[in-house]
Amino acid sequence: MFIDTIEGMSDSKYSLMKNISGKCSGEKMHPKMKTNKTLMCGCGTGKEFSYDANIFDCRSFGLFLRKAENSHNKYKGLLQKLNIMESAIFENKETGNATEIETKLLNIFDQHDDINMPDETRKFIIEYMNDKSKNRDDFNRYQVMSTLQSTINFIEYVNNPRLADVIQAVTLWVAESKKIIEGRTTTSSDVSNLIAKQEDVRVVQEPAAKKSEDIQTGLIEKQKAEKPYPDNEEGKEDFNRHLNNVKQVMNIASVFSKISQEYFEPLLKFLNERKKVFETIRDENIYRSVFRKLIYDDGSKRRPVIDILRKLHETLSSKNTGSMSDEFKTIKDSLNSIFSYYNSSRSDFSRSETNKNRFPFISKLYAYLIMSDLVKQNSDYKRLFEDSRVGKTNHFLTKKIVAKNLERILRSQPDEYRQKASNGGLENEKKVTPLLEAMFKEVSEQGAFNDNTTLLTALIEGDNGKEKYFRFDPPETSPSSSSSSF
Repeated sequence: MFIDTIEGMSDSKYSLMKNISGKCSGEKMHPKMKTNKTLMCGCGTGKEFSYDANIFDCRSFGLFLRKAENSHNKYKGLLQKLNIMESAIFENKETGNATEIETKLLNIFDQHDDINMPDETRKFIIEYMNDKSKNRDDFNRYQVMSTLQSTINFIEYVNNPRLADVIQAVTLWVAESKKIIEGRTTTSSDVSNLIAKQEDVRVVQEPAAKKSEDIQTGLIEKQKAEKPYPDNEEGKEDFNRHLNNVKQVMNIASVFSKISQEYFEPLLKFLNERKKVFETIRDENIYRSVFRKLIYDDGSKRRPVIDILRKLHETLSSKNTGSMSDEFKTIKDSLNSIFSYYNSSRSDFSRSETNKNRFPFISKLYAYLIMSDLVKQNSDYKRLFEDSRVGKTNHFLTKKIVAKNLERILRSQPDEYRQKASNGGLENEKKVTPLLEAMFKEVSEQGAFNDNTTLLTALIEGDNGKEKYFRFDPPETSPSSSSSSF
């Protein structure tokens, strides 16, 4: 792994590295890839040596043992032990002689025999650890540099970090750095909660954005729950029940983000971040402030799927939309209308307890309208989609028109439904309800939406020409009118 680049030199690979590093004194060192794919560290031709980038890091001021939190998962456990030992040696907490240190290192290597390091690599590490001439200031400089870079990566690349998270990341880094001012070293264990495991260490580093999730995990572990769940059976039951509710919301949000990625993907990322914090620090306040209001209405009644979509939409709409694209704004406007039609339809069935039984059916109709890809394939939908009066080729704009027609159909039926309620409602409703229920059970529990041609046909064609729940009539405007007026 470590290649002697000076012909005739019989010293160990570590002695070679020290020799070349000495020749580079005053010059900046840097990594370089040779044509045979060997990774070299040095300050120029003839003054360079090979090294294992999984274990060591070539910097402008020397070669250093890589930080565990910046390493490949395979090497993290090994490097954690080596980082702690190296720091202990610098702080004179490891008082063993060279033989004792070698014995401890061999024991560590045996604990990680899955890595299968060559003997020369093991020997290099042993000599590196036993080198009493290493510069402590350079060692601490590397600790400051590596943790600072990780903090910067978090601030720059984590998806929309909160200001509080940014401040916490910087504060943690400053706290670790102050230890050096106090004459201490910074160990891997000191910073392991700031920067968690990252991706593979490669010659050309992967974009920092790919490491951001693990960086964020480290920060989460530093947070404290404002309202932790009690550490008893009741607390565990509450947490598990709430976690199931959170997963249900995430399933619905995930399905909807696949249908309208541009619109709902940012919200899904936000919810995933909050879910991760909730699971990690078990904070009931996060559940109640973020997720519970999506699941239950003010009367503590569980929301149907379309209501959860509506609350997700409201959450997204409350965010800054100044940089929205025109299509983004059109989708937002269309969804506002669809949900307003849904609320209007619900209000039409709130006059009696009998009609309230129809709320779940109505919610599933609207949810299916928004989610269904088969709706877009319908010939009447395509005709409406291409209608010059619609104006823009946007699926949500077209579904907005269908939703308005659905509202009109439902509004004309309350008396008829009430008369037949004792028999389970209208005939077509009784036929399509089991299909709708099975569909949205999958959405809520599995995060999967499977369209159904039979269901769509029943909603469009009705029962013997009646109860045609989906209509595709164009807006009642003149051909010159703007679609936004609908």
